[in-house]
Amino acid sequence: MPRWRGFGYSGLGTEHARLELPNQDAYDLRHYAVGDLAVVCDGLGSKTQSHLGSKQACRAARDAFRYWGKLRHSPPLAFISLLHTMWNMRVLPHDPRDCATTCLCIALTGGRMVLAQLGDGLIGQVDSGGNSLFHTPEQEGFANETTSLGGKVNAADWVLVDAEEPEPGSCLIAASDGFSEILEPENLGELCHWLRDDFGALDTRARNKALDKEFGALSKAQRGDDHTFVLLWRST
Repeated sequence: MPRWRGFGYSGLGTEHARLELPNQDAYDLRHYAVGDLAVVCDGLGSKTQSHLGSKQACRAARDAFRYWGKLRHSPPLAFISLLHTMWNMRVLPHDPRDCATTCLCIALTGGRMVLAQLGDGLIGQVDSGGNSLFHTPEQEGFANETTSLGGKVNAADWVLVDAEEPEPGSCLIAASDGFSEILEPENLGELCHWLRDDFGALDTRARNKALDKEFGALSKAQRGDDHTFVLLWRST
């Protein structure tokens, strides 16, 4: 089966830079024997340890995926249950409420694509023909404790998708709202192909420098929030 390739990027928003605050977004992209995992998390700005919460959510997703992915028919609910448990352990000794974060996951294993989203952001797919599909609902206000790790959430608060793995030539993207809010939905396919073709072959340092320049060309209002994405593509 063709291997999924990809990369991630995270930029500090101008408002956080002005206030000398850390980047509250985090991302991860891992290729394991059981499959591939992409994660994007956005710590809630009102929470004192949200930058820690987002980083630990990425690590908790890795913890969960390594076990869940070994069980071929394990449901998505088992994955997010493991993720919740590991995140609550990883943020100790802090109060989870102070570490609140959104969480978006793309899990590819055994011919399956499982998507999981809690809170704001975007998960999108572009097929080999360039047609776009958004797997998550439109944003409705800001993320808060009811739609974030660290809040009073249950399985119904997650958006879950369990589908067949996309065909060769497809792209998948997960992004925090700081990135998705400046994206024109009709341009998703063009954007994914541009990122893949112009930046995919660069080494990490050169890619980050080039993307810093691209985002730096946007207005301060457009890049006021931290902006993060992970892009995956499947070889033809």
